[in-house]
Amino acid sequence: MSKRIRTTKQATRARLTAQVRINQRKFTEAVELQARIVRDEQRRLFGQAWLDKRAAKKREGN
Repeated sequence: MSKRIRTTKQATRARLTAQVRINQRKFTEAVELQARIVRDEQRRLFGQAWLDKRAAKKREGN
């Protein structure tokens, strides 16, 4: 199994691309975590009934 030979420019770009992918994943995870925290907080503050009512409204398209 031969390893692909890359120019310095290609290697740099590959490294940067990989880094960007990692950063995007970290960012996405952070945003999802934040959203979950906010939802949990809302559920705790307003109660499940309030959230259910709001969800039902959204489903009806209001």
